[in-house]
Amino acid sequence: RIEAGTLALACENFDFSKLVLSVTDVLDPLAREKGLVLETDISGCVGLELSGDRSRIHQILTNLVGNAIKFTEVGSIYVRVSSQMVGVQTSVSVDVQDTGPGINAKDRERIFEDFVALKPNSGRRFRGDGLGLSISRRIAREMGGDLHLMDQPQVGTCFRLVVPLAPVIVPDEVEPAKTIPPTGARGARVLVVEDNVVNRHVLRDMLMGMGHHVTEAVSGVECLKACASSAFDLILMDISMPGMDGIDATLELRKGQGPNKTAHILGLTAHGVDEFRDAATKAGMDGFETKPIRLEALRKLLGDLIEAPLDVAGETLHPLEELIAALGVERVRATGMQMWAELDVLIKHAGEAALPAHSPELIAAVHKATGAAAVLGLTDLAGALSNLTGVSAHSTDPGRPVSLAELAAARTRAKADLDRILAQHEVI
Repeated sequence: RIEAGTLALACENFDFSKLVLSVTDVLDPLAREKGLVLETDISGCVGLELSGDRSRIHQILTNLVGNAIKFTEVGSIYVRVSSQMVGVQTSVSVDVQDTGPGINAKDRERIFEDFVALKPNSGRRFRGDGLGLSISRRIAREMGGDLHLMDQPQVGTCFRLVVPLAPVIVPDEVEPAKTIPPTGARGARVLVVEDNVVNRHVLRDMLMGMGHHVTEAVSGVECLKACASSAFDLILMDISMPGMDGIDATLELRKGQGPNKTAHILGLTAHGVDEFRDAATKAGMDGFETKPIRLEALRKLLGDLIEAPLDVAGETLHPLEELIAALGVERVRATGMQMWAELDVLIKHAGEAALPAHSPELIAAVHKATGAAAVLGLTDLAGALSNLTGVSAHSTDPGRPVSLAELAAARTRAKADLDRILAQHEVI
């Protein structure tokens, strides 16, 4: 249909930052399997509501990021979005840059031809993109944009997608969505080290919503890899992680000579503060907070670090209300769906004795679920999890033991509460 000139382009309203994250969230596990860091900077398009063919743009970005992961053996992939007004339209640019060997100058245009496969000595290892890049460029040009290769040989590859899109005009009578007040004049570079995907994504979205640049790591080892090549203003370090935990990772950073030897490190724990205070201080952490860290505390910390003026006036919200105000209903709903799925697996496996009582696996799974429930402000569910039979003896604040049946009931109540609150915040 593209060659015949009959490609039909759809037109729908969408949030460009959410579109980019929907691509990187899916492909991030593939990057981690190869030991690569997939870094996303959407600070140039946060809250940018545009109108265009969302599905086609998603297709192009999936192809670009997927190729970057496929043809990069060591290092990272960096996805950066910027935008500017050009006439009455918003021109959005997405750079997908990798640390692979690059593509030679003579192949810069050939790579966009149908079924071109570069030889190994052309830069990258044997590459056969098939119709991927060819179709991606044609779609981009059908939309009035373009897709370019912007690399230099032997120093990595950078593809740039440029698409002109119509801005969505919000009617005057519609109340604008709540936004997080900016922390300061410049965005901070923040590393979020957290093995719990729900907690990690919530922190990432909150920080990006404030205009900061976020890198993610799921373990102490990944933290050290990220810190070896990039300097961060702030490292949010989960204390309890499988393998190398936050304490050990901090010790390694402090005794090394890398760019983050003196970086501000804030430990995060779902347990009691006193339990880790001495160890965290001796390791070199600058402080730590219990999960979930509140938005106001996060903004104040970042404001102090980058020496920016901070206005923290305003009402104090319940954690869930605060999260909805910061991320929006749909993002919180998606976070909840992920938590429910993980919790259902935990309850099923515990019921089938696949996770035996008092086993390290059960304790770790419950710890993870408790943290996710706390982030969403579901305190009753978090309490039921921490006092689950077979785990409560290991809790820092034990209460009456809770059976699996009681936990399942608490899960049902919590989901009903979350759904009700989200429904109240939906725009009718």
